[in-house]
Amino acid sequence: MQMNSILDLPPELIHVCLSYLPLSDIHTLEHFVGNTLLRSLIAGSVAIAYRRALDSACVEESPAFAHPTSSPPPVSDRLRLLHRTNERFAAFDPTHRASLTVPFPTTSIYDLAGDVFVLGDGSGEMIDGRCTGVRVLRTRAAAAAAAPQNEGPAEGVDEDVWRRINAGKPIIDFGLAVEEHDLIVMVTYVSVDQTRRQIDVSFFHFSTGAPHSQARQHVLPVQETDTAHGPPSVSIEIVGENLAMSLFYGNARTADKDSLHVFNWRTGIRKKSDFFPLSSPGLIFLTPRHLLFPDVRVQCFVVVEYPDSDSEDTEPELSLLEFPDIKGGQEVLHVQCRVSPTAAASPTPPAPSAPSSRFVPRAEDAIILLSFTMGRFDQQGLLEAADDHIFVVSKRPLYDKLFRGPMARERLSWDEWAAPAMCYLDGEDLHFRYITVTHGQRLVYIDHAATEVRAPVRILDFNAGRFEDALRRGAVDGPHAVVQPMEGGKVRGILRQVRTFRRSLVSTLPYVETTSKELFDWGAAIINDECILGVQFGVIAHALSLEVLHFGEL
Repeated sequence: MQMNSILDLPPELIHVCLSYLPLSDIHTLEHFVGNTLLRSLIAGSVAIAYRRALDSACVEESPAFAHPTSSPPPVSDRLRLLHRTNERFAAFDPTHRASLTVPFPTTSIYDLAGDVFVLGDGSGEMIDGRCTGVRVLRTRAAAAAAAPQNEGPAEGVDEDVWRRINAGKPIIDFGLAVEEHDLIVMVTYVSVDQTRRQIDVSFFHFSTGAPHSQARQHVLPVQETDTAHGPPSVSIEIVGENLAMSLFYGNARTADKDSLHVFNWRTGIRKKSDFFPLSSPGLIFLTPRHLLFPDVRVQCFVVVEYPDSDSEDTEPELSLLEFPDIKGGQEVLHVQCRVSPTAAASPTPPAPSAPSSRFVPRAEDAIILLSFTMGRFDQQGLLEAADDHIFVVSKRPLYDKLFRGPMARERLSWDEWAAPAMCYLDGEDLHFRYITVTHGQRLVYIDHAATEVRAPVRILDFNAGRFEDALRRGAVDGPHAVVQPMEGGKVRGILRQVRTFRRSLVSTLPYVETTSKELFDWGAAIINDECILGVQFGVIAHALSLEVLHFGEL
């Protein structure tokens, strides 16, 4: 039988062909090609509806969930899971909750990456008052252990609750690349003699705690410093082959030690990083090759494109993104930045430490959190006051502007790179633990004084599709939360803006705000793929207990 068109195929085969098309092509076929059969097949396809839902939510199936050996549920069930998880976050309606006492003394270092919560372990060997290992909690496993159907711990949870990874040396910070590389990097601070300390990085498999098999050198020396300077503030990110780390002492006497270090962590070879004197500790990877960090001296974020080369002599491409214009008498004291998740260099099969979450945010659509601490000075140059100013910037427009084509050596004003998709948040009202308050397109926070006067948890959701849905419904006073769409095109925090910036900054990025009716006494609220964690701290930011609110399905 001769066929002149794909439409002559049986409907089941046409559907298979449609399933492989980009969503943009499916949209064209549905709306601009007048064929009833195509429209009917598209409208009735659960597989296409699921792909569209993933795209609208700006998430992907986690590698472990989608892997054939994991026996993923039918597409219709996965579509329902995705919708229900988003609905529960919006309504502040967790499926499970677990309260955990931290059964060991902790130190002030911690991080949350995907499903993994890591705390400095003060119960093991301490050297010079610093921990020599960390302990790991799987948040989803913790929620499963507390699920009503489980009279005891869930199967497979015991070995994962507070599992220790040992460095054997005093740790001042650590970095994680669990999903991409099964990697934890320990930043150690070791005594050379009474007057000197050596800062190194050591590479371990996250799943086993053994030295990482892909690192040519298990330990890389980074910097020698004077004991009198004390340990620096550390920011560390790992994406693909690149490890970037800033060491910031924050003292005029040690300005020459404030430094950025970039390595190929597999080979141990340094990459060029001495572009400007480091003046603030934050850094993020926009892509696996593009590193962003603030430079207070030039009032810009510096974006560095690293070529696929291990030579320290290779000159990277630079771009400058200007800070907002500030008034005279004001000064940017320091800047923090945050994006989660960072972009993996390439799709990878599930590692032994692959996430147990069902859905993970798409890195290129994540929001970027920028925090500026501004100081006001009197005529004698003395600091009168300091204010925090928080900006949320959508990564996608910046990604498109900078990386669609060869990256140019250019300087972009705030109006060009940030203003088109930016939201200003009043730092006076927000209590942020900067490293863990955003994930994907959600931001979570709780009031400063919640440990003294219980306060609601607030979730700000910057997903465009969910905002449009909320705008159609209007404000909702639900059983667990008040949900309200917050439109763009408005000036927020006008009184604080007037004191600081030369002109008002319009918040162009809309969001949905969920305010819980339940009140909490947490010291910090932090977020990952499926959970919100409330942390209660003791003295010196030592964690005492956790409350895990799980919004997915176990």
